[in-house]
Amino acid sequence: MYKKRPFFVRFFLTYITVAIPVLIASVFATNVVLQEMLKMETEVLQRQLEDAETEFLDLWLGYYDESVLIASRAELLPLKMLGHPTEAYDGIETLKIKKSFDYDIFSVFVTYGNDNVYSSSGVARKQVYFSAVMGCNEESIQRGIQSIESSADTVTLLFKDNAEGLILCSYKIYRSGEPLTSVNFVLPFDELNDIFTLSYPGQYYELTMKDGSSLILGLDSDGKIGVIDREEWENEAANKNYTILEGMTNEQIITVRLYYDKMAFTMSKWLYRVQTVNIALIILGITLSAIISWLFSRKQIKEIAALENAAKGEQGQALSAKNVYHELQNQILQGVYQNQRLEESILEHKEKLRDKMLYMIFAGLFREPEKLDLAFQELGFDGVPDKFFVGAISTAENLSEDHIPALLKECMWTRNSHNEKQIVIFLYELQKEDENQLQRRKIAEEIRHQLHQQKISKVRIGMSRVYTNSILIDCGCTEAIQMLDDLVSEKIKDYCGCKDCSYQQKNGILFEEKILDRFDEALCQLDYDEALKSFRNLLYVTSSGECTLENKIYLRYVILQHIVCFLGQTDNTDKGIFMEECINISVEREREFTNSVISILQRLLVRKEDDSFRKILDYINRNYQNCNLTYEEVAAAGGISKTYISKIFRTNLGMSYIEYLTRVRLEKACALLRTTDINISTVAEMVGYANAASFRRAFKEKYGIRASDYRKNESEFRDDE
Repeated sequence: MYKKRPFFVRFFLTYITVAIPVLIASVFATNVVLQEMLKMETEVLQRQLEDAETEFLDLWLGYYDESVLIASRAELLPLKMLGHPTEAYDGIETLKIKKSFDYDIFSVFVTYGNDNVYSSSGVARKQVYFSAVMGCNEESIQRGIQSIESSADTVTLLFKDNAEGLILCSYKIYRSGEPLTSVNFVLPFDELNDIFTLSYPGQYYELTMKDGSSLILGLDSDGKIGVIDREEWENEAANKNYTILEGMTNEQIITVRLYYDKMAFTMSKWLYRVQTVNIALIILGITLSAIISWLFSRKQIKEIAALENAAKGEQGQALSAKNVYHELQNQILQGVYQNQRLEESILEHKEKLRDKMLYMIFAGLFREPEKLDLAFQELGFDGVPDKFFVGAISTAENLSEDHIPALLKECMWTRNSHNEKQIVIFLYELQKEDENQLQRRKIAEEIRHQLHQQKISKVRIGMSRVYTNSILIDCGCTEAIQMLDDLVSEKIKDYCGCKDCSYQQKNGILFEEKILDRFDEALCQLDYDEALKSFRNLLYVTSSGECTLENKIYLRYVILQHIVCFLGQTDNTDKGIFMEECINISVEREREFTNSVISILQRLLVRKEDDSFRKILDYINRNYQNCNLTYEEVAAAGGISKTYISKIFRTNLGMSYIEYLTRVRLEKACALLRTTDINISTVAEMVGYANAASFRRAFKEKYGIRASDYRKNESEFRDDE
């Protein structure tokens, strides 16, 4: 530990040794900086004024170029303007569309050797135009008329009141044998923000025109440049001593003066130096204090940091046995280790308890509803659901916890062994009845989709019937595993199955698979007539007296499932509505079922009555390979105007013609990529793309992956399946 006297002596000597040279250097540096700042002040303000002059001159010259352009247009020539004032309007509006001049200007008008003004708003007398259209006061009306009648280019200020008005830039164009033409651009005072800049509220611009009119620009309370009332400015100028910088644009069209008061650093030099030295000494004192404190306490800081790291369980500096904190560090490390072991033990026991409770639930060991409900609550659920089904999932490889689909993370699930293979069993709560299995089918599709995204193949999902009695969870588990066994052994040709499918096993299938295939094909081709025909054939073959009621109901389930599968693959914006209708259709009442399905097909598919649209679709499907396929050709195939193409596609398919053509081409391309080894450039040409680059770009935008990656993924998926 330091002795007091030597410590203070060293501290005092250190302070004096550092402070005196710094103080001397600070005084000298402050003086130099002050002089340089004064010099920079003048240079900055001079550049500011020059920039303002340059900006205004650029504006002036730009409008001059536009005036020549306007005066040289055929529709604005004087002879035509005399007889056709409407052409002046059309000409000016044409220039606006082509962006021939800035949109910031308030108006453009043309005059020549008479008392009329020709503008985009029509023809008016000069006196009327300045008063009624521009809203100028009486003095400005006379000044504006004199400006446009003058033989020289002029800039004129037109005031509406003390702070609002317009800048009139008037340019004279002479044409041999024709009278003098005046092209005029009007700029509001508000747009001066883009030309003049002010650094701080103590600055002002004064703009003086050749005719002696002038305005004052300054910053308002919001920091925006605006016109200052003349009387307000005169009071301000009388109370302050402003320095003036003056400049004049080329051809003396306008004189610009910059007024500014003394900046903060031009106050009393000695006072400012004293303030600078005081600030420097304060900063120096704080810095020295921090450095000295760090030098004498860094050892203690490191020791405390080592204790903190030990408390956090992190690796840190090991204190020596002689250190006063050594024993404390050992105790902290021992406590952290014991705490970690305790946490691991708690988590391990909780996991074992959870697995044991899940096993008891799915095995049906809880035979009292109260205890079962309590078990659900212990697992974090509100209680046993009112309606539920049990599912069993099998995949090509065992599922880790990271692979469990997000859809099941909110359900009760567990892993189990079955037939020397690990499966996942889950219990899913349903909000309403699921007589036609569509809800369970949709859930199975989502689980399979999420697993495929993680490259998990050979997904098979068995599901039980829907239960409302909580004591029968073990029955649901048994049914789900039985269905899973049938799927794995391929007794059921699908990736998922429900216990309700037992109808199929009872009496056999009494309809032809070919008819169902034609129904699917009609759905994919959006062919209403063919879909309706196949639907009626399916109903007809089950009308025999030998067909049981269970088999008829099963057929209706199958039809609804195929419609839902088609909806899952389409981009129809109303597919959610159609799916909800399918779920709510009753399969018990034959007439209600038939009418509901026909209604869905009518709204979902394209009817033959729309012969023009059907012809268009057929023509596209036959000619999509043509990369030069045009609107005219497609419209001619349907016998309609090309302007009606987009409307008819939006009405019938909810998409544009281009979107439909792109979808057809990319679907054909997907089929080629899946089933052939043709290189991508040739595939692009075969489906109607002019080059491979545009095909790759369209494919990536539509499906989110490259065409080569799509071919690779499909090849791997087929191998896995």
